[in-house]
Amino acid sequence: MSLALRRAPGRPEPDPQLAKAELHVHLEGTATPALLRGFLPPGSAPLPAALAGPLLGGLSGFLDRYRVLLDWLELPSAYGGLADAYLSHAPAQGIRHVEFTVSLGAALRRGRDPRAILESIAEAAARHRPRVTAAVLVDAVRQFGRDEAEATLRAARGCADLAIVVGFGLGGDERSVPAPEFARVFAAARDAGLRTTAHAGEGAGPESIRAVLDSLAPERIAHGIAAARDAELLRRLADSGVPLDVCINSNLRTGVVASLPEHPLRALVDAGVRVTLSTDDPGLFEADLDEEYRLAARLGLDEVELQRLATESLRGIRLAA
Repeated sequence: MSLALRRAPGRPEPDPQLAKAELHVHLEGTATPALLRGFLPPGSAPLPAALAGPLLGGLSGFLDRYRVLLDWLELPSAYGGLADAYLSHAPAQGIRHVEFTVSLGAALRRGRDPRAILESIAEAAARHRPRVTAAVLVDAVRQFGRDEAEATLRAARGCADLAIVVGFGLGGDERSVPAPEFARVFAAARDAGLRTTAHAGEGAGPESIRAVLDSLAPERIAHGIAAARDAELLRRLADSGVPLDVCINSNLRTGVVASLPEHPLRALVDAGVRVTLSTDDPGLFEADLDEEYRLAARLGLDEVELQRLATESLRGIRLAA
């Protein structure tokens, strides 16, 4: 599909019907206060104040809200409800496929049933095919360590019959446990036929990306924007073809990039790095994928470059059965 730019005062507007995929979106982070209130049974206590108001406090405020959100998502049906809400609105943005990152490691830590969570998501995904397809990347939390990452992978492999899980990832605090600690887990994930991704180069520097590439060899990097500060690393990423799943609005809302003109997307693209655009946590950041493309246009990407980002996202799809 050609990307037609609608002219608006001051800048072009990408066509929301541009066919695209979203490969870096945390299912839990799609939650809005209105959605969460809709999950409350009649007569229940009101939504916790930490989830009810606007997101404040940069990265620390975001992480605080995310922890409360994970505590609150007790019912497996809530995960399916979030997936259903996202998938209901996705086609209007030209989204053909989404790969939800699900914090299965955090759910296990809270005593939740992984099969029930994944079944709920799979049922929601089935309701929306073929207009939009969905799969899951299960996420281990880095600061919880290798043992819990291995437990997360075991839980995912134990639900292989659901055919919704296509990948394994590592999120959390990239300054905590060193990346090499997870090498064995990533090797096991690959042996199980799962694709792999890791968060790196968001709040930490280029050395975080290099450590992940060297020890985990992921198929994709979530964020990776710190690579723009290291010319040698940029060349390595461009030569290897490892894509970065970049989330402009997230970077601005968490404060890891101070302002839009300072965002390194332009430098990444100019260096020949493969890049896709995603929202990361659209409910918490009050964003959508259309807005990511509008921000990319404001950073100077032209019609051809925006089309290339969309095409790159579609190249990254690995459909669930």
